[in-house]
Amino acid sequence: MTLRFIGAVERPVAEDVAVALSQIVAPIPSVALTGVGRFEKRGRTDTLWAGVTPHEALAALHRKVDQACVRAGLPPEHRAYLPHITVARLARSAGVGFAIEDWLATHAALTSAPLPATASRAVPEPSRPRRRDVRTGRTLDARYRGVEPEPRRRVRQETTGRDTMRIATLALLGAATIGLTACEKTGMETGAPVSGGQRATATLQTATGTEVGRATATEVAGGLRFTLDAKAMPPGTHGAHIHMVGRCDAPDFTTAGGHWNPTNMKHGSMNPQGPHEGDLPNLVIGTDGRGTIGITIPGATMAGLMDTDGSAFVVHAGPDDLMTDPAGNSGGRIACGVFQAG
Repeated sequence: MTLRFIGAVERPVAEDVAVALSQIVAPIPSVALTGVGRFEKRGRTDTLWAGVTPHEALAALHRKVDQACVRAGLPPEHRAYLPHITVARLARSAGVGFAIEDWLATHAALTSAPLPATASRAVPEPSRPRRRDVRTGRTLDARYRGVEPEPRRRVRQETTGRDTMRIATLALLGAATIGLTACEKTGMETGAPVSGGQRATATLQTATGTEVGRATATEVAGGLRFTLDAKAMPPGTHGAHIHMVGRCDAPDFTTAGGHWNPTNMKHGSMNPQGPHEGDLPNLVIGTDGRGTIGITIPGATMAGLMDTDGSAFVVHAGPDDLMTDPAGNSGGRIACGVFQAG
């Protein structure tokens, strides 16, 4: 699990970062897996991930790490922090869109018991120093003729302390793999396409009437599949939910009512008495203003969604903590769309 991405830096900077990180004093919380998602790059799915909670405790640790990096001379991290474990990085030739969508739908309800932390300090992975030709100033590496790669033993000695972090990461990845496998065995049939399944769509707008996305609800085997393709939204993590009334009156969209909750549960996938049927994974918006959601809600029906007063798709200003009633402390409603049949 990554707390802060640094990238390639010169060795003196890496050493300063190591010193700054060694001075961090902070508890490392036990974490749990919840939900899955994807990151996109240039219009294609680049990475599949499993979400990690507790968000607030990990975000606080992330801020400490970022502050330490800034003290060591690195620029501050401006991207929104989403605690996650990378499950897969996809090459351009990796499958087709519907296979990724099916994977997201199958594992959308992924959860795990708390996983105890096994590392007590953060250690950066130093990169190899860049070599330059003194005559030309050109950066050299082992791909250029006449430059030998550094001995493996030397690299091993210089990276003492990396194993602990790797073991901790692999332990979490192992738990994620087990959880994903379990979901696959128990949920393969739910979410499969059905012939002639009904469909509803919602166009999301802000309080000023700006269109910021399109949501769909589709009948699938055993439930409903919800997707959202968002655009021109504030970067960061946002709560997203299905609400029980099909009205989106600006500016605060309170006319959409509370969460769709026909089974009278509490809010949140991490709540022992939850979730609502309308609880969805957090929407992660990138720096380009775009983000997606794809999830199948077992047991949900189109008749229930499109009842006499309809329903709406709502996006909130802040992240959903996936536990606190009634809406996960996710803040005000910043976008809303009414579902329409067809």
